[in-house]
Amino acid sequence: MLHIHQVSLLILKTLARPRVIQALFLSSCAVSLGYLLSWPFLWLLFPILLVSEIVLLVGSKPASLPFSSEEISPWKSLRVADGFLYVGRNALPVSSVPVAILAHQNNYVTLQLPQNTIGGKIPVITFSPIYFPAVKAFIRLRLPDTAMHILAAGHTAAPEIRKAS
Repeated sequence: MLHIHQVSLLILKTLARPRVIQALFLSSCAVSLGYLLSWPFLWLLFPILLVSEIVLLVGSKPASLPFSSEEISPWKSLRVADGFLYVGRNALPVSSVPVAILAHQNNYVTLQLPQNTIGGKIPVITFSPIYFPAVKAFIRLRLPDTAMHILAAGHTAAPEIRKAS
């Protein structure tokens, strides 16, 4: 159950989106036009505008990569406990993770587990480059039998597989 504080933060974050500000502006313009021209015009235009904006807000995806300068932590979705590697809400036995790939992009890093699929998709965690050394050490310590590939930005081919040591 969400607390009032969490709900109010969610509402404020939603209102801060540029699309929401545009929707509120267009809705106020529609109300003004409806009042100036006639009330039946308002009752026709406002619901159409409101429904279209709701569909656009719900259907729009949040801005994806590249990230802003904000630091995105991998620790919200990556942990090892009781012999399982937790990737988001999914758990993989530590012994079933033979390969991990750390790939540098321009302003983010991805951790991929290409030989483990969850629901037909390869688990991928994207995080800020500042966490790269910590994630590398995490793989070495928590997944000692996992081979680790490290791809630098601009490289498309994986280096030779070697055991994490």
